[in-house]
Amino acid sequence: RGWFLRLLTNMATSLEVCVDSLASALNAEKGGCHRLELCAALSEGGLTPSYGLIKAVCSATTIPVMVLIRPRNGDFLYSDAEFEIVCEDVRQAMALGAAGVVVGFLNANGTVDARRTQAVVALASPMPVTFHRGGVRAKHRICRECCQCRGHCRSRLFCCLLFV
Repeated sequence: RGWFLRLLTNMATSLEVCVDSLASALNAEKGGCHRLELCAALSEGGLTPSYGLIKAVCSATTIPVMVLIRPRNGDFLYSDAEFEIVCEDVRQAMALGAAGVVVGFLNANGTVDARRTQAVVALASPMPVTFHRGGVRAKHRICRECCQCRGHCRSRLFCCLLFV
């Protein structure tokens, strides 16, 4: 526990707010938020927002907008067709001015789907990618499985939760 408290003490504090509308995004920015996570259907755990909402929020705000890429509610095991939708949504978010994307992929055995995570990190480059709450269900440390790079990709893949 001591190492975790030291880590938190040395980290810069920033506020990220999950929003699902233009009004919420503007209010969060006005309230001092440092970064937005743009979602739709927060009552469903968050889904990919519409093209129009991404465009409106990215145009109307001056803080970074991270777009949640999640094509459906439920688990984080996606078919090949659903993964293609994810990839297209990542491309659209990039084209619309998102600062980065938020994703999560698991295998049927509960481990992180490193292959798909790495593919999205490469596709989204140079934008950062955050591995979202799908990691709550992961059985192992995310960065060890996803990155396999001994920490060299920290500027590209962030984990929104710390797993010990």
